Parts: sequence; structure tokens; C-alpha cells
Amino acid sequence: MCIAISRIGAVAGTFMLPIISNAWGSQAIFIICGTVLLIGGIICYQWAPETSLRFAKHNRSTINEPSGSRVTSSRYSDSTID
Repeated sequence: MCIAISRIGAVAGTFMLPIISNAWGSQAIFIICGTVLLIGGIICYQWAPETSLRFAKHNRSTINEPSGSRVTSSRYSDSTID
């Protein structure tokens, strides 16, 4: 699914950019690109695991632990921090 969406974006960028630029000018290009980037940023912020509070709390708790101590997360309960 992601690859198909990226292919659509590649086609739009390659073929539609000159058409839109000739029809509406460069200001329209900047507005369209900015809108697409804003929507993508919002989607990534909402659903990407590395932007979640749970991920941030886990990283903060494991970074401050001394070397060789056990990680408290159940996901890494059998590993040690080196």
C-alpha cells in the first residue's frame, strides 16, 4: 500500500508539477506542496510509534539507568543495557 501511494506521488511530482506551474504559477505549487507536507506531518505525528508519548517515556527511563541494570519494560524484560 505504501509503495503504491509513493508511486502516485512520484507520478504527480514528475508529470503534474510542470502542468500546474504553467497553469497557475509557482505560488500554487508552494501551496499544494506545503499542504501535502502538513497533512503528512499530522498523519505521522498521530500514528508513528516514535512520536507517541509511550515511546518517549520508555526511552527516557532506559537512558537514565546505570550500565548493566535491567530494563523495566516488559518488551525488554530479559535484556540488559550495556
